[in-house]
Amino acid sequence: MVSPGPLGAHNWQPMSYSPQTGLVYIPGQESVGVYYPDPNFKFTPGYWNTSVTVGRRPPLAEGQAPAPRPSAIKEPEGADQQPKATGRFLLAWDPVAEKERWRIVDNGPAIRAAYGASIGGGTLATAGNLVFQGATAYNAQTGEKLWQSDLGGVNVTPVTFMLDGKQYVSLLGGPVTTSHLFTFVLDGKAPMPGTAVSANAPANADPKTLVARVCSRCHSLEVVTNSKMDRNTWTNTVNTMVSRGAAANAAEIGIIADYLARTYPLQ
Repeated sequence: MVSPGPLGAHNWQPMSYSPQTGLVYIPGQESVGVYYPDPNFKFTPGYWNTSVTVGRRPPLAEGQAPAPRPSAIKEPEGADQQPKATGRFLLAWDPVAEKERWRIVDNGPAIRAAYGASIGGGTLATAGNLVFQGATAYNAQTGEKLWQSDLGGVNVTPVTFMLDGKQYVSLLGGPVTTSHLFTFVLDGKAPMPGTAVSANAPANADPKTLVARVCSRCHSLEVVTNSKMDRNTWTNTVNTMVSRGAAANAAEIGIIADYLARTYPLQ
């Protein structure tokens, strides 16, 4: 067990500083990573070969059972003395006093993405005493939530700009491969575009387009195209991706699995 987990306590998300409040606004996450030895491990070219039960591994032989995971995880010594905290948070840090001023744990709508439960977006501090994280705005001094919009997916770092005397805030939001650029202004009246994933795959769904949309949310397509699996293993792999947040319905899963089994079969 490692803590913080592979995502770290703070990852790629930019932090920001407000000269008005003197605070630094840091997006972070509380997470752990557990690595289980794989008793079925055998070095196989073209796979991760980590000898643990994570990563891209070759399909099991016919009748071979997957490695069991322990029902209970032994925590490191001293873990019982630490507060139980999980998920993403927004931290206001005083760099002069070297202390935390406030922390927001519930910092935005649920994100349907592989690591959405633990990763939030970067922050933006403005001269109007606001701090934005994704499509959520807080009072920069107190952390009070003032505004929020659900953009239907992972939110990236917002930017702000002035145009004709008005201040705008823009950011990308929604599923990674079908994201939109959203721009907000105080007197904006334009309707929000749809952000939901369709319930049914279109009859003429192009499998390459589906693979690009569904299978590249948190890794490159090379991870898929360098793999060779049978139909059942591809189906299980896609189902696992969906359980971790990839956006695909049952019909799309079938189309993707059929395409991958034809194009990248087990050899």
